[in-house]
Amino acid sequence: LGPHLHVSMRVAHEVGLRIRAAEQNFQDFSKVFRSSTTDMIGKITLFKCLIQGALVSAMVALPVKAKDVTRLDAAQNRLGRRLLGRQGYRRVNGDNRDLDVTDDTVRRKLRLCHLAIVLRQRRLWYFHGVVKHRKHQVLAVLLGRGGWDGKWPIDVDGTPTRLAPDWLHLIHGDLRAFFKDRWRGFRAGWKFVVLSMKKEDVDALS
Repeated sequence: LGPHLHVSMRVAHEVGLRIRAAEQNFQDFSKVFRSSTTDMIGKITLFKCLIQGALVSAMVALPVKAKDVTRLDAAQNRLGRRLLGRQGYRRVNGDNRDLDVTDDTVRRKLRLCHLAIVLRQRRLWYFHGVVKHRKHQVLAVLLGRGGWDGKWPIDVDGTPTRLAPDWLHLIHGDLRAFFKDRWRGFRAGWKFVVLSMKKEDVDALS
C-alpha cells in the first residue's frame, strides 16, 4: 500500500483503503486465524504483520487526525475480536455468561497497543531519518517560508504557527511527548535534540 491520490484529497480516503486491505488480509488468512492447531503466539505475530501492518502502511507521512486514528483503531479491535472468536465478544450464542470483553481486554490479549502510539513511533523514527540523512527538500517543505505569503511556519518560541503544515504540528507534538522538557521547539539546535533519539527508546513507547 502507498498513498493514493483522490479527487477529494482527504486522508479519510487513505484510511478507508487501509481498512479494506486489512479486512481482505484477514479474510485471506481466516483459516489460519481460526485454526485450532495454530498457537496464539503465531496468530498474534501474523495479525501484527498482516492486519496492523496494513492499517498503518505508508501513514507515517500523512497528516492524520484523531478521528482517522479512531477509525483505524476500531478496525484493529473489530478484527482482533474476530481472531479471538467466542472470547472476543461480550455474549456468545448458547453461553449465558455476560463476559466483560472491552477493546482494552482485546488489545491486552493480543498484545497490541493503540495505533496512535504505533504511528507516533513511526513518525518519530521517520523524522529522525530525515534529519540524519539531510533530506533538505523534505525539511524545506515542512519548515520553509511559504511562497504565497512569505511568512515562516515557525513562531519565535519554536512552535508551529497556524500557517504550518498539519504534519509539522503532528511531529512537534510527538517530539514534545517523547523528549518532554528537552524539546523546546524548532529553535537553534533542534536537530541535535532529534538526532539524540535512540531506537530502543522509541520502541519502548509501546
